[in-house]
Amino acid sequence: MTDDERTAVHGSKFGRWFHTSAVEHVAMIFWARDTPNPTGVLNQGSAFMLWRGDQLFLVTAAHVYRSYLCDREKYGDLYCEVKGGAQSYSIRDLCNHLVDCGNLNVPPGEPDPEPDIAVFRLPAEAAQRIGKAPIKGPSGDWPAPPTVGEMVMLVGFPARERKFEDGSFGAYSAFTPVTSMTDRQISCRFDHKHRIDVHGFGLPPRGYATSGMSGGPLLIPGYRNGRWCWRLGGVISQATGERQQSEVIFEAIVSHRAEYILADGRLAKA
Repeated sequence: MTDDERTAVHGSKFGRWFHTSAVEHVAMIFWARDTPNPTGVLNQGSAFMLWRGDQLFLVTAAHVYRSYLCDREKYGDLYCEVKGGAQSYSIRDLCNHLVDCGNLNVPPGEPDPEPDIAVFRLPAEAAQRIGKAPIKGPSGDWPAPPTVGEMVMLVGFPARERKFEDGSFGAYSAFTPVTSMTDRQISCRFDHKHRIDVHGFGLPPRGYATSGMSGGPLLIPGYRNGRWCWRLGGVISQATGERQQSEVIFEAIVSHRAEYILADGRLAKA
């Protein structure tokens, strides 16, 4: 496919739908002090819902949950929301919903030997209240992960797009090839030469901060029974911070592989 053909496809109605359909699987998670009228977001991340069997889970990055715990220790009780747009689901104590989290007992500054993933149990009715589409996971083993060169979709909510005055968030999506893999991580390095402005809003500049996307899903497209669909490939664990364009050598987003999430929501940590 030539560059012109690629631009025509991704800039078409189908191309826009492709991105929009992926964003339907990611939600915002944020928290504030638990007061009668909570105000002032302390911190945020991205998250998504995952069906495995008959159980609904909420998944985010472990370091997002660890940030929540740090704020809880500093400020006391917190008010947490999982927001999918106009709709949201309130959680008074996120700790009560925890199934498993990697690196909880790792001292600050030390390497993270466990998956950068946190999993929480939600009631089935939470999906409708959040207003986002859960990702359907396998009841047994995970399918094969993506391969180097395979196209994947990264979706999340960068902190820089949060509007404090009205509490709104802006979604970010990138359809990009996998550039490297390990037995734990999937890395996607952005190629600025081949970027396409799918929605017509303009392309982000070099050095654009994607921090806040941590906890969002890495999605793999599939085509089954005459329909396009998404399956989970990973959980975003490392995004990029704000930098001057002259400081940028490359930009990449790293995700932890999905197969570390077991069928019961626990994590494989070996």
